[in-house]
Amino acid sequence: AADDVKARSLELGRKFGTVFAHENNLAGTAVGYANSLGKPAFNAETAGVYLHPGDADGYIEAGVRGFQNVMKALGMLPGPVEALPRQLRFTPKNRIEVNPVHGGYLESFFQRPDELGTRIAQGTTLGRMIDMYTLEVVEELVAPVDGYLFFSRYSGVVDAGTKAFALAEEAGSQWLD
Repeated sequence: AADDVKARSLELGRKFGTVFAHENNLAGTAVGYANSLGKPAFNAETAGVYLHPGDADGYIEAGVRGFQNVMKALGMLPGPVEALPRQLRFTPKNRIEVNPVHGGYLESFFQRPDELGTRIAQGTTLGRMIDMYTLEVVEELVAPVDGYLFFSRYSGVVDAGTKAFALAEEAGSQWLD
């Protein structure tokens, strides 16, 4: 997207109120198409298949609040935008995934929604893979950089290569005012 469209998209996306504001490769998406027409648009990531069913209500409430904030910012709803959390901006280059190379049972050490955004030191064990037949640990999933927990998966059975954890690398990220 052009710089002005990117700036307007970021400004609008920040109103949604997630802790993270990150750029993506949006080619082939509705957001990418809107941006190509000069229209500000964004993709809000609030949750996904990584959720525990018991946490769904909190994410639904945050999503509704986010859409209401965006609509208020656009003048579609009356009232002020609700207070926003401190937000961290990072680029795809600074999105560091830590995914298993072995399938089995993932024992996740970061499972609570309130742990998202936590600063993680390089070398911290995020989880481990356990062979379901031998019950032996076959892999440790370790943070390769200092960063902030962007997503994490709950404990459970996963395949090799399953998205398990991601960090926003601290070195290339910026806290927004």
